[in-house]
Amino acid sequence: MQPKSTAQELEILTIRKYFRKEKSDRYVGFVSKPRSRDKLVECLAHLKDLEFGKFRRLNNNETAQIRKMAEDAKFDICYVISENSRVDGQFLKIEAAIKDTVGNGMGTLLVFGLAEAVYYEGEEANDRWITI
Repeated sequence: MQPKSTAQELEILTIRKYFRKEKSDRYVGFVSKPRSRDKLVECLAHLKDLEFGKFRRLNNNETAQIRKMAEDAKFDICYVISENSRVDGQFLKIEAAIKDTVGNGMGTLLVFGLAEAVYYEGEEANDRWITI
């Protein structure tokens, strides 16, 4: 199901819920204006401002773990915030989002539901995280 919010509202919700409190206003400012949203996207490769205590690192079987989380929570689509301009800002079916994200080496956030769950993949190998 597609969440009942705009892409911008979902980005703000995600930032408020999963980014460090002292940095969240800065990121909300980025996404609040279409001309500055790119500043958020540019940070995704090496995102250090997530509240990593709300995530667990994935070291293998990332695809299976994302699928299971989505299936258990009955999510069939997710919202994508990504350096990959082909998928950035889109609501995609889970399989398409996984295919365009996992192992592609581009900073990406997959946002499920109303930011009920998030998968983050950074540029570096093994920089893959999913919310607890």
